[in-house]
Amino acid sequence: MRVAIILLAGSGVRFSEEFPKQFYTLNAHPLIYYTIKSFQVSDKIDNIVLVSKPEHHDYVYNLVMKSKFDKVKFIVNGGKNRQESAYNALKFLSSSLKDDDIVFIHDGARPFVDKEIIDGHVEALKRENATITAIPSSDSLAYSENGDYISDVPNRHYLYNIQTPQAFHFKTIYEAHNKFVNLGASDDSQLVIKNGGKVAIVLGNKKLMKITTLEDVKMLKALID
Repeated sequence: MRVAIILLAGSGVRFSEEFPKQFYTLNAHPLIYYTIKSFQVSDKIDNIVLVSKPEHHDYVYNLVMKSKFDKVKFIVNGGKNRQESAYNALKFLSSSLKDDDIVFIHDGARPFVDKEIIDGHVEALKRENATITAIPSSDSLAYSENGDYISDVPNRHYLYNIQTPQAFHFKTIYEAHNKFVNLGASDDSQLVIKNGGKVAIVLGNKKLMKITTLEDVKMLKALID
């Protein structure tokens, strides 16, 4: 079985809207409509689990029913941070998934996942236990220990910008989450690596950007138009 967990519980504190960024309307639909649809139409995905704050469950449920997203089987309560939200979904699924079943974990604020990326993860997981979507960094990145001065500028040829979805065999990601429950990780692959696992790269693309500010929405709309 292949299950997509879509995280919709973010607060969007950097987004200048009263409603969280994942519900922002773009071309007549909220952002999460496009996110869910990407997995709904994929022939590689069997079921979808949405993770949402309890106060948004009715909104999410009504969108699912209106849009006829029949692969959405459950809406799970989000946690106090991203790691806890993902873990809530994994715990919920633990009684129904086998060790080698595939779990995708995806940010709801990344609305456009194409077929090639989803297919690429499924293909890579025939050989690997964990995969991550990433693109080579086009910018030089600096490291600062104190926030005032640059400590190091790593060679950008070794650097990648991380995206989602990330995908795992269920046993691999569930064990990592169980072991590092309170780490506060902003990324699921980080837990796998910390647990001694390897994470293979599936190339993403710039269209798979994460919506963080209103400026991001304008950029994404320009790409669509």
